[in-house]
Amino acid sequence: MFKTRERLQWKDVRFLTKKRQVFSQGLLTIFYVEQYSNRKFHQFSFHIPLLVSKRAVVRHKVKRILINSLEKQISTLNFWWKYYKCYITLHKMRLQQLLEILAKKNSNQLISYLENENTKAFTSFCQFLWKKH
Repeated sequence: MFKTRERLQWKDVRFLTKKRQVFSQGLLTIFYVEQYSNRKFHQFSFHIPLLVSKRAVVRHKVKRILINSLEKQISTLNFWWKYYKCYITLHKMRLQQLLEILAKKNSNQLISYLENENTKAFTSFCQFLWKKH
């Protein structure tokens, strides 16, 4: 789990969704904005919609897998040249494959699918930011 200072607060999430700087790749949609100049760390927040499951246990499991995958990716790859605030949610129109995996109740397949989607999305996101930079 992220440290408290590395998590977004509700007012930041509202600001990011109103600002509408969006990047969408595969399963994930990323709302982002550059971090304040005096803060030398990233801030992230994940949202898993009710469309995934009405059970909070399932949504929390998906969220934990995504957070762990992102933490591994940030620590191993040093491609962040600026710091960002990111609010990450699942794209509601692309949930079909995830729902099929959840219906099978196969944890290993779920973990590998979500880690793969997270890696693809954040690699593309960083390339997008580099081109924009």
